[in-house]
Amino acid sequence: MPSVEEYKTVVQDLSPAGIEIETIRHTDFLRLSYALLSIANDLKPAVVHAQGMTSVLASVPIKLFHRIPLIATLHDVAFDKLGSGMMVVFKKAAIRAALFISDKIHCVSGAAEKKLIETFPFLERRADRVVMIPNRIETAQFLDAEPRDLRQELSIDKSTRLVGFFGRFMGPKGFRVLINAVEKYMNGTYAKGKLLILAFGSGGFIREDKLYLETKGLEPVFRFFPFTPNIASTIKGLDLVVIPSLWETGPILPLEAMVCGVPIIGTDCIGLHEVLIGTPATIVKAGDASALADALGEKLSGNLGKREAENFITKAAIEFDVAQSVSAIQSLYNELIFVRGHGESRPNSTTGG
Repeated sequence: MPSVEEYKTVVQDLSPAGIEIETIRHTDFLRLSYALLSIANDLKPAVVHAQGMTSVLASVPIKLFHRIPLIATLHDVAFDKLGSGMMVVFKKAAIRAALFISDKIHCVSGAAEKKLIETFPFLERRADRVVMIPNRIETAQFLDAEPRDLRQELSIDKSTRLVGFFGRFMGPKGFRVLINAVEKYMNGTYAKGKLLILAFGSGGFIREDKLYLETKGLEPVFRFFPFTPNIASTIKGLDLVVIPSLWETGPILPLEAMVCGVPIIGTDCIGLHEVLIGTPATIVKAGDASALADALGEKLSGNLGKREAENFITKAAIEFDVAQSVSAIQSLYNELIFVRGHGESRPNSTTGG
């Protein structure tokens, strides 16, 4: 569920394109599914594009009752964390049924596609329905952004290294690992300069994470900021971006940081490793606080890697531009609309869940 600020950002991005947004405020699954079915009944969309497993499951009645093509975009690879006992059996059965009737299953990374097929082997026999279209970004806005003067905002000197963490405070994002790594860095034998971790985000277990910080005595080393819509300028105001994730599906933060020319320390976790491999980013073992501390020590004591990151900007801007993914998604729409005989393409009549 996006925050209010995140929702406002989505509206601002979509409004100039003339896209109408219908807001559904129900959090109860059955009411959400009924609301989507009612909207589909009124609008008669050419295609339903559901984002995330909850939306896919809630959109199944539209497919069943209206025979409208359904695209299921999956943003999760943690199918082994669905629970235990009969509940996980039920959840997997429901997901399997939803995937079985979906016309196209869109995975946002190679790792996500591999994990999906490992979990639901029947999809190997329906390979024509599974497509991998990676997450990408609007690179121009990152190339053109002016750096945010975070040092002036925080009244700190130029000798302090600013390290950024972005995201919700959930276990898979690895914020606790970062805390442990900073503790090891501060207590280690590294040639230490001044360090400040700037954490941008909200939600999840932020309260618990702040309490954990207190138990470590590290509050002075961390500063917290709310959700930041203008992320390009913020990234450019940092010396280093750290991505300590335990697992990802198709992360866009590393793409944004690379197009901004800011050095990265990231992990070898599923989803993230395939983005970082072959780039100037430093890759450490996921969940290993000692390895992360060593990487911080190396970066902050000498070669930050700024020149290498800046030299990679042009390649990153080409490789990570969203235009390629937009074209691939449009091809999916056209295939389902024309090949399946649903008439003339009507871009404004495509429903997204």
